[in-house]
Amino acid sequence: MYLVIPLNYLIMGLLISVNGKFESPSIQHENSSYKKVEIGKPMSIGLLSFFPGNIKSDWGGKAEIMLSSQIRTGPRAEMAPELINMMLKNYNFKRSPVIQDYGGEVYGDPVIYYTKSYLGQRIGLTIHGNEMDRIGSKSWDQIRGTMEAIGQLALFTPAAPYLAAAGLATNITKALVNLINRNDRLTMRRQDFYFNESNKIKLQAGRYLLWEGSPTVKIIKNNFHLTSDGDADYPPNILVETSSNKEYKTTPYIVLQIDGKKRSEYDNFEIGAGSAKLLEQYGNQKTGALIFQTIKDLAIQVNDATQLKKVKGLLRSYNKSESDEEKALIKEKIVAQYKLFSEQNGEFVQDLIDKSL
Repeated sequence: MYLVIPLNYLIMGLLISVNGKFESPSIQHENSSYKKVEIGKPMSIGLLSFFPGNIKSDWGGKAEIMLSSQIRTGPRAEMAPELINMMLKNYNFKRSPVIQDYGGEVYGDPVIYYTKSYLGQRIGLTIHGNEMDRIGSKSWDQIRGTMEAIGQLALFTPAAPYLAAAGLATNITKALVNLINRNDRLTMRRQDFYFNESNKIKLQAGRYLLWEGSPTVKIIKNNFHLTSDGDADYPPNILVETSSNKEYKTTPYIVLQIDGKKRSEYDNFEIGAGSAKLLEQYGNQKTGALIFQTIKDLAIQVNDATQLKKVKGLLRSYNKSESDEEKALIKEKIVAQYKLFSEQNGEFVQDLIDKSL
C-alpha cells in the first residue's frame, strides 16, 4: 500500500536555530552552543528529532518506520550508500509523538555523517522516511544484538543482503531488503550545504529545522522556536509555538545538528561507508560471509589510496604555487587530507608530507 502525500506536503522549509531564535541559514552566525566547523577539524551531522506527522491519523493504526540518509560530497556529488539511522516499531500516528530516543522499540544511530577532518567541500544530504513492512516481535528482538555484532557496516543498506549469507538474522535481512525497494514515503528531503560560499546555505554549527507542509519560513521564524536544555515543559529539540507554548503537531519535520565536536567513536565512519560502497559495487552473495568479514580491510586500503592520490595532487599544486598566501591555503588542505588516512598508513604519509613541504 502506498501513502498519498497531499500537495502541500511538498512545500519545504529550512531554518537554523541560533541561541534560541530561528535565523536564515544562508547567513554565517556565531553560535555559542556549538563548536565551530573548520577545515581540517572534525565535523558531524546528526539527527536530534524526527516528527513523522499525522498524515495517517485517519487510519488510526500503528506502523513500523525507517529513517535513512545518504550523503553527497565533492564537486562530482558522488552519492554514498544509504545509511539506516532509525527503525521504529509500532509508531502510533494517531498520537503522533516526536521521535528522539534510541532504545526499547527504536533501533539506530543518530549520526548521519562524520569526518575527522572536514575538507571544506559541499555536503549534500538526502533523508528518507519510509513505512516498513511489519516485523514480528521475535525478529524485532534480534535487531540490536545482530547489528551490534557485525559493527558499523551493518548500518548501511548494501550490507543487508549479506546478513543472511553470514548466518545472521534472516528475518531482519528480508525486511530490510524489501524496504529498500519500497516507496511508502513519509518524508523525503534533499539539502545542500556549502562552506563559506556567498548566497548559499551555509554549513555551520547549529541546529537546523527542516519541515514539510504549509507553514511558510516567515511564520515559523516569527512564531516558533526549538526547545532547549532546561525547558520546563518539553524535552530539547521539539518545535513549539512561542505564544501558546503548544507543541507543533501538523506536518513532518526533522531537527538536525551540525557540529565541529570530535567524536572519536566515529573515526572510521567514512571507511564504513567505503566498505558498504564496495559491497554495493562488487559484492557476490555466494561468498557473502567471506566478503562480510574481509571487506572492511579492503575498504581501508581503497580509502588510503584515494586520499594519497588527492595529497599528491595538492603537493603538485603547492610546488607550482608562486605566492605565500596560496601555499599556506594549500598546506592547510594537505594537513586536513592527511587526517583522513587510516592509522596503519598515516605515519608513512606524514613522512611524505614532511619531506615535501
